[in-house]
Order: sequence, then C-alpha cells, then structure tokens
Amino acid sequence: MAIPARPLIRQPATIAFFAGIIAGSLPLLLPAGRNLEYEHVWIASILITLIWPLTALAARNLATTPTQSCRGFALWILQPVALVAGLTLPGAMIFALRLSPCSPSGYGQWLCLQAIPASFVAAAFRELLILAGKKTGNSPAIRLLYWGLGVFLSLLWLGGKLWIMPQKRTADLFWGFIHGPLYDERIWLHPDLWKVRAAHLFLALAAGFAALSANSPASSERDSSHHFFRRLAVTLLLLGAWLSLVLLTWHSPVTGHGLSLLKSQFAKSHVGEGFTIFHDLDDPSIKRLAREAQFHVRDLKAKLGLQIYPHVEIFAYPDARTKKLWFGGGATDVTDVRNAGIHITAGRRMLRRHPTLRHELVHALTSRMAFHGLGFHPNMALTEGLAVALSPDANLFATISLDEAAAELLNSGRVPDPVSLFNPWTFWLSSGPRAYTTAGSLIKFLISKEGVQPILDIYAGKSWHEVYPTNSMEIVAAWQEHLNRTARPGLSAKIQARTMFRSGGVVFDVCPHSFADRLAKNPSDDDLRRMATATNDPGYLLMVARRQARSAFEERIPQDRAARMAKLLNDLPADPSWPPPDEESIEFRILASDMMRLTHQGVAGSIPDPLTRLAILNGQHPLPPPLARQVVIRQRLDQFVANGQLGSKRAQDWRNYLAGWAPLPKRKDAEENNPATEPWVLVYLRVRAAFNNGDQTESTGYTAEELARMTPDRTLAGTAPGFAFEWYRHLAELLERDGRGALAQSAWAAAAENSPNSTARECMLENKQMIEGI
Repeated sequence: MAIPARPLIRQPATIAFFAGIIAGSLPLLLPAGRNLEYEHVWIASILITLIWPLTALAARNLATTPTQSCRGFALWILQPVALVAGLTLPGAMIFALRLSPCSPSGYGQWLCLQAIPASFVAAAFRELLILAGKKTGNSPAIRLLYWGLGVFLSLLWLGGKLWIMPQKRTADLFWGFIHGPLYDERIWLHPDLWKVRAAHLFLALAAGFAALSANSPASSERDSSHHFFRRLAVTLLLLGAWLSLVLLTWHSPVTGHGLSLLKSQFAKSHVGEGFTIFHDLDDPSIKRLAREAQFHVRDLKAKLGLQIYPHVEIFAYPDARTKKLWFGGGATDVTDVRNAGIHITAGRRMLRRHPTLRHELVHALTSRMAFHGLGFHPNMALTEGLAVALSPDANLFATISLDEAAAELLNSGRVPDPVSLFNPWTFWLSSGPRAYTTAGSLIKFLISKEGVQPILDIYAGKSWHEVYPTNSMEIVAAWQEHLNRTARPGLSAKIQARTMFRSGGVVFDVCPHSFADRLAKNPSDDDLRRMATATNDPGYLLMVARRQARSAFEERIPQDRAARMAKLLNDLPADPSWPPPDEESIEFRILASDMMRLTHQGVAGSIPDPLTRLAILNGQHPLPPPLARQVVIRQRLDQFVANGQLGSKRAQDWRNYLAGWAPLPKRKDAEENNPATEPWVLVYLRVRAAFNNGDQTESTGYTAEELARMTPDRTLAGTAPGFAFEWYRHLAELLERDGRGALAQSAWAAAAENSPNSTARECMLENKQMIEGI
C-alpha cells in the first residue's frame, strides 16, 4: 500500500534525530558527563531509552509508519539510526573542534556497545507503548502509565540482580553495560559482552517488528495468510538470533550471574574459622592469606563484640582484569554485604600482606547488624569511616598519620565542608582517598572517646541524636579541635598530601578511562604532555623526562649520550621554589642530578648540582620521607667515594640503579667473602629490591640471620628517619616469606618502635600480633 506523505517535522526519524541530540547534550551539564567515554555514553544511552518512548504520548501526530512488508520495517529502522546519529553529533563536534582530551576510538567503542542497542530498545519500547495504548483506549495517560511501569520494572529487575547476585557488573537490556565500581579507571571488555549487547539488539528488533506489524492500520483480518506468516517468520528469526546469543553467554563467567557460577571459576578453596577462601593460589600463598584472614577475623570480632557474625566467603582473584570481568571492580576491592562475600585481587602468589583484606572484613562482619538488616549503612561516610577507623591503610599512612592527613585535607580546603561529607548523597562527590580519610579520622575520634558500641548502634539504624546528646555540627567541631591540638602536619606532610589527594574523584577526573588505556599501551611523549595539560598533573611530565633520560642512558656512544643528556637537562623545569608545589618538583631535581653525574657535569663545581641544594633544604625543612631517602642515599654514595669505601665506577652503577636505568648491581667477590665491606645503605637497597620483587632473603646475598643482626646506620636514620622504619618493615616481610617467624616478629616490633606516626605503629603491632597468634 502507499505510504502517506507528511511534513518533515512530523517524520518520526526527524524527531528522533533531535531527541538524540538532546540526549547527547544533556550529559555535558555534568562534570563526569563531559568525559567523552563510558560515563557520557552511558548517561546519554539511558536518557535516549527514557526520552524517545515518551513521544508515544503524541502518537496521533507522530504515527508510526504503517507496514505490510519489510519496506515499512526498514523505514522504522530509520528511527533508531536517527537516534544514534543525533546522540553522536555533540561528541563528534567536540572532537572535531579538539575540545576533548578523551580517546575518539574509545568514544566510538562505547557508542557501539551502549548507544546502538539502547536506541533500538528505545524505538521498540515506543512501538510497544503505542500498541498498548491502542488496546486500552488510545489515551496518552494510559501510555504514560505503561511507560512508568516499564521503567519501574526494569529498575526493579536491575536492582534485584545487582543486589541478590554476587556479581556487581551486568549487561542490562534497558540500562546498558554496568561495569561495577564506577571509580575504576580501567574497564576491560570481553567478546561475551559484545554478544550480550548484540542479543539485546536482536530482541529489540523482534519486539519492534512485532509491535510495528500489529500497529499497522491494515488489521490482521484483512492481511493475507502469506503476509501473516512472513511477519511471523521474521519475528521468529530475530528471536532465534536473540536466544542463540543468550544460550552462548548464559554460563559465561563474564556475563553470567550466580554464586555457583562464580565459585566454579576457582580451582581450590580453603576453609578457616569463620571464612572460606576461593582461590588459585600456590600453597605458601594460600597459607599466608588464610593466616591473615584468621587473625583479622578473630581480632575484629574481639573489637566489635557482636553476637552474630556471618560466615565470610573470600574470593581471591588472580588479577585485576579477571576480577573486573568476573565480578566488577578491578582496581578496587569490594564486599558484597548481602552474601557476606569479599572480592579481592590477590595475584597468583601472595608476596606480601594484603592491603585491603582487613578493611573488607569489617564490612562483611558487620553486614548482619547494619541498618535494619540492609547490610551497610546508607550514609557511606559511616560505612567506610568505620572500616578505615578499624583498618587504616598501612601503605597510605606509612609516612603520614590518618589524623595528619585529615587535618591537611581540612586546612587545605580539599574537603571544604566535612559536615556535608556525611550526607548520603554527597559522599561520592569527593575522591575516594579524601572521603575515606576524612570519615575514618572522625569515626576513629568518636571510638577513642566512647568506644565502638555507640558507632555500632548508629550503624544498626539509630539516629545520631539518639546515641550522642549533641548535633552533628558540634561533633565535627570537637573532632576538628582534636585535630588542631594533636595533628599538625608539617611541611613534609603537606607536600605528601598534595600528591596523595590530587585526584578530585570520579565526578571531576578528566578522561580517566581513556588515560588509563593510553598508559597501558605505552603512550607517546606528546600524549603524556597532553594528559598533563588536561589534568594539571605533573606526574605525566615526570614520566616523559624519565623515559627520555633512560633512552639517552642507553645510547651506546658516550659522546652522543652526553649530548642528549645535556639537551634534556635544559628542558627540565627550573629549580623549584621553597616550599615546592608538589613532590614532582623535587623528583625533577633528583633526576637532573643523576643526569649531570652521568655526563660528569657539575662535579668540578662549574654547574651546581641540584642534589646539594636539596640536601641543604632537607636539613632545614625535612622532605617527604620517600624523597629524603633518595637524596640522602645519593649524598652518601659521594661520601663513600671520598673516603675510599667505594670506587667511582661502582658508585655510578648504584646511581644508575637508583635512577631506574640499570639493574641492581651484583655483589663483588670481596663483598661476598666479607659482608662488612658493603655499607649498610647498600644492603638496605638490596632488601628493598627483594621486597618489591617478591623475592626472599637469599636474593639479597645475605642469610636471614645476617640481615636480622644488622642495625640501620644511625647517622642516615637521623637525617632521614624513614630509613629505619622501612628497613625493619621490609625485612619483616622477607623473613615471613622465609618462614622465619621469630625473626620476623622481632623485626615487626622494631618497625613499630621506629614508626613515623601512630597509624603506622598500630599497623606494625598488628603484624607482630599476627605472628604471635600462629
């Protein structure tokens, strides 16, 4: 039959194009939506799925294309095509004008995975609403009711799946691919994800075609049986394609759901007292992880004093990519409170203590009493604050205490209003480190005053006013007064905090997924410079300088190497003012010193060595411990050359190692026959390297007993106090790997004694107690 003509503005495809433009533009109003990558496309896809079906309310003026054949269906397909084109247009224009530093290819990838299926689902949903409206009186109000019911049921299905199933990632028909914790930088994809979204596309095509046929003015009674069976055949064909893809991916660990499916991916399990670990670890590693879990479970139960605890299931994934695909959340460890399951990345070998196991165990062990059985408190500042208070990160707070970090965050304005942080809707607007640190410090303060029980009462559902006879403003004011009195961060802590808390969080970060993908693919120097400009992060520029310096070092001809180093020196940032704006400013000067020494510049005094100035500044205003150690070690190498303890060639080998240009120097025969001939600071470097590489004490060239008898160079420890703490901490880890429990226990005690702050001391004592409990 002939298709009636109508004005262009009333053509559904034309309206769809403008609806797509609106859906593609609205996310740009949000900071996260300005990242033309996952977040932008995800938000836009959801908007198009919600907005376009609403045009069914005006279906009399925007009537669907009548069809008696596949020609009408082909015309209907113009609707989702126009939706995709309109949705793509705002981002394409931004890229064309070079206004976005995100990845165009990444943007295109997400358009294919998210926007195309979403547009076909939206078009099919619209046809179904028109059909439902016709069957029930053709009232716009009825269609709106069906629209709201469809959205509600899809949300109910999505929420139920993410809550009931352990997996926190899903590919949903209506809401698209949800990859787990939104603050992860890397988002790995898998062929099965593409198959699931293709299945959604075929299902939308089948539903759209069936509804479109039923919506045709020519009723089925006047249709010939030939046309009826043809429509049925096309619908069944599309449904068959959908069902085939569903069956292909139903049991995939990447797209399937369910606890039994997840458990079946792990080769082994280990049952402990109150927990079970599912893993692929080797025997020494699982024993180590189980020992940690056992200690933390017992210790936390003693501290919490609850009556009922769940049996905790710990899933130890072999790497971040696997964890991201199987569960959701690659860079972040997560607790599924409904199933009391902890999901952590442990690697194939456990080389050191797990940094977040205790934190996640707090969530799991308190899940049965939390907020009227919800499993967690909806005010995430309380949920995460309790976990941080009972298990501060030993790595994050190794050189700056939890309270010092919180005080610096408040003083610097990075957390402008701590009261607002305890609003359930604003906690995630801050970056994770800022929000967790601030909340942890406050909860720890409250626990120190009246014990953990009042906090647990609030966690269980009581209001703050029921537990504390004061308002939140007064509680925060008392905590801030405590910080001002007991935690005044010095200049070193301030510089460290600028680096630790540089990120503004997922809401404000610039192109995190694009930049993470580029870093994984060895980006060019120009790419790194553009990333530095976009994020105002000098770390990218430092990466460029270090890469170029290493390339120059590998130059085989000495004259060419010197020339390249000299040119690079001129391009380095100028000597920083004091105080330096960030740690990178100091690291640039350390790199410059290494480059000058390699090319023999500055040795005669014609060009001042930046290391000299840094050493003087460290004496006047202590540098952050990691940087102070770098300066002091290099300075000590010069002293070894001057007093004949080390040859200049040997000292240069160590400098090259410190700069990251060469491997750790091997011990010479004389040193091996007489360990005392090697200065302690060089042994320290060997211990540090063994710790970072996952080796044991034997890789250092010394026996465990020899290392345990050594004591730090007190002169060095006085110049850079972090030396002694780091020596004993790394040594304790190595001794544990060797199974030398008694020696490790003594090293942990020494690490606690030499800890730079109270938070680190608590963590070291916990490690010592862990060995005592074996």
